[in-house]
Amino acid sequence: MFNREKIYEINFLNFGIVKQSKKFDYYDLIQPGVSILFGENKNYIIYYNNSNTIESSQIEEISNTEDYLIVLTKFFVKQYNFKDLTLVEGLLKCIIEEDEDGLYDYCKEQGGAVFFKNPNSLIELENNIFVVKQKVECDFYVHKLNLFFNDDSLRLEELNSGYFDLYNEQVVYWKK
Repeated sequence: MFNREKIYEINFLNFGIVKQSKKFDYYDLIQPGVSILFGENKNYIIYYNNSNTIESSQIEEISNTEDYLIVLTKFFVKQYNFKDLTLVEGLLKCIIEEDEDGLYDYCKEQGGAVFFKNPNSLIELENNIFVVKQKVECDFYVHKLNLFFNDDSLRLEELNSGYFDLYNEQVVYWKK
């Protein structure tokens, strides 16, 4: 377990919940989530505690043939007591694949539409959930419990969304 594995992309995924109709910055509302490291043969998921400090609580290695969307959906549904499993899985698929198809069937049945935004913009939504994704692509590799890149390394448990300066950011949400 945790042998050398080439990693080509890291995604940091965080859900946010809008409970009031006010203008918020997306970052004010996001909750601790996961990092997913996409590798050639394996993917790694780092789960973060639901607390005020960003610290990892578990690191899981899964084969890249295993459906990571199911694994992530189960985590977020349990972590935040979400009731709509299909919406959660669809939002995750939309944000990871960066298109609206993850919620195509859901929108046909429930109505509404999928929206992508920059997380630095303000939002005005009522009782909605959204997902923020921060992505970095580079030549990484994992060996044991360490991530190596650009002549540098860090322990996987120390990896969090604030570590890299060169990432792309997006938000996705569904609104009826």
